[in-house]
Amino acid sequence: MPVLWFGTHNVLSSVKIAQTTVKPTEGPAQLELGSSLSGLPNQNKCLSLPPLAVLLPYLDDYFTNFNAIVPLFDKKSFMGMINQSGVPECDDTSIIALVNVVLALTYRHRATTRPPIPCFDTAACITNAQAAINSPSNSRHGLCNLQVLLGLAILEQGIPHQSRSPPTTSYIASAIKLAHGLGLHQSETNALLDPEESCQRVRVFWIAYIFDRDINIRKHEPPLQQERDHDIPIPCAGPGDSLVRFTSASGMEVQVDFLQLRIHLAYVQNTIYEQMYSVYASSQTVGEREHNIAKIHAMLGAWMAAVPPELHPDRLAGASPQCWVRQLVALYFAYFACFQHTHRVGSYDAEWVTRLVNYSHHATDPGSDERVSTTGPGLAVPTTFSEPSAKWGELVSTARQCGLLFRLVDPDDNALIWTTSCTYLSAALVLIANTMTVSTRGAIEDGYDGHDSDAQLVAEVVAFLKRAAVEVPDLQAMHAALAELSCRARSVHIRSTWSRPGPKPASVAWLEGQARRTAQHSALALVEAFTSSDVKPLATRLRHSREVAGHRQRLEYLP
Repeated sequence: MPVLWFGTHNVLSSVKIAQTTVKPTEGPAQLELGSSLSGLPNQNKCLSLPPLAVLLPYLDDYFTNFNAIVPLFDKKSFMGMINQSGVPECDDTSIIALVNVVLALTYRHRATTRPPIPCFDTAACITNAQAAINSPSNSRHGLCNLQVLLGLAILEQGIPHQSRSPPTTSYIASAIKLAHGLGLHQSETNALLDPEESCQRVRVFWIAYIFDRDINIRKHEPPLQQERDHDIPIPCAGPGDSLVRFTSASGMEVQVDFLQLRIHLAYVQNTIYEQMYSVYASSQTVGEREHNIAKIHAMLGAWMAAVPPELHPDRLAGASPQCWVRQLVALYFAYFACFQHTHRVGSYDAEWVTRLVNYSHHATDPGSDERVSTTGPGLAVPTTFSEPSAKWGELVSTARQCGLLFRLVDPDDNALIWTTSCTYLSAALVLIANTMTVSTRGAIEDGYDGHDSDAQLVAEVVAFLKRAAVEVPDLQAMHAALAELSCRARSVHIRSTWSRPGPKPASVAWLEGQARRTAQHSALALVEAFTSSDVKPLATRLRHSREVAGHRQRLEYLP
C-alpha cells in the first residue's frame, strides 16, 4: 500500500536536489520522489517557455497577488531577466526554472483567475522546474536557484505525497545550504551590494528561515538554520513597500506587514522546539516545563496582539482580497498548531493519541482491560476532573477557532486544504478529549454552549475526512477511527450528564448502543489509524506503540 504523507518526513541524508514525477493533471497532483535528473542527456531540448505575450499577464498577476504577501522575488530584477533572456527561445535553465515555478505558484495559490496556459498547468510547471534545476547545464548556485528551491518547497507543502521522503524536506535542506554558500546569513556580505539586491537577499533569507522552521516543527526536529548563525535584521515594510492592504468585512482598509508577522511566528516555532523537544527539554523538571509552556503562551498572545483586530480569525469572514485572505488562514493554522505542539497533543503526537484511545476504551467500557502501552512523556488528556487549567482552556479555545476558521476554506482549494488538514484533525482530537473529560464535569466557559457546538465541529471534521478519503483512499481508516472516537465522546458525555436514578433516557441508551455498534477497532487499530506508517499526518512517527502493543499494563492516563 502506498504511504501518504501530509507535508514532511525525516530529514534527508543528503541535500541532493530531487526529481518528482508528476501526473499531468490539474489539482492535488500525486508525487513520488525519484532519482535525480542530473545524469540524463539532452534535457534542454524538452524545456521551453510560453510566448512572452502569453506569459506577461500571468507574471503581472503573480507579482500583484502572491508575491506581494510572500516576496520571494524582486519584480524589477525578475522582469529584467525575462526581457533579456529572449523568451520563449531561452536556453538558460535558471530562467526556465524561475518562470515555471512562478506559473505553478500563480495557479496553485490562486493568484490569477485565468485558466492555465496550455501545456503549462501546475503539474507540468513543477516537472519543468525540477528538470531545469537538475539539468547538467545548470550551475546549481546563485540566488535564482535558491528562489526556485524555495518556490518548489512552498508548492510541495500543499500536496499529499506517496513517498517516505517527500521533496519538501530535500528542497528546504538544499535551500539552507545554498543560502549559506551565498552568504545570505551574513549582513557584511549584503552590505557590499546595491540596496535593491541586498533587500532581495534579506527577504529570501527570511523566507527560507520561515519554511525551515515550519517544516521542522511538524517533525519535532531542529531547524537547519540556527539562531546564532545569522545576523540578518528583520525587514520592516515601509510606505509603498511590502505592506499588505486588506479590506476588512466592515469595509475598513487594514495594513499588515505580513512577512514580519510570519517571521515572528517562525521564531516562536523555534522556541517551541528548544523548550519542548530538544535534548535540553528532555531533562526539564515539571516546574521548568510548566514555566516554559507559560512563556510560549505569552509569546503567542503577544503575536496575536500584533495582528490588527479587524483581521483576527473570528472576523476574517468577508475580508478581501481572497488571495491574501487564504494566506492569513494558513498563517492562523500555523499559529493554532503552535499550541498543539507546545502541549504535545493531536495527531502530531503518537503518545498522546495512544493515551486518548486508552481513555476512550476505559470510559465507554469500564470492564475492559484492552489498551495500548505508553512509555513516553507526552501530555495526556486532563483526567483530574477538577477545574481545568487555564492553559488547557486556551488549547481548547484555539481548537474551536481552528474548526470555525476551516469553514472559510474553499473545498476546491487543494493547496490550502492539504496545508491545514493535520492541524484541523488535531483540533478535532482535542475537542473529543475535552468532551470525554473536562466537559463531563460541567467545566464549560461562560458564553459558550459547550458540547453541542464542539460535537458539530467534530462532525464537520469527520465529514471532511470522508470526502477526502474518496480522493485519497489511505484516509479511510482515519475517517473511521475519528468517527468512532466522536461517537464514544458523545456517549461518555451524555451518560455523565444524566445522573438521575432509574431507567436511562432513550437518547442515552441509543448512544451507548451506537458506540458499541461502531466499536469495530481495537485500541491499537485506532492508534494506528492516526499514527501508523499507512497514514501519517505530517510524518508523525509511532515511536512506542508497535514495540509494546502486546504488553498489558495497568491503566494509566497521566504521563
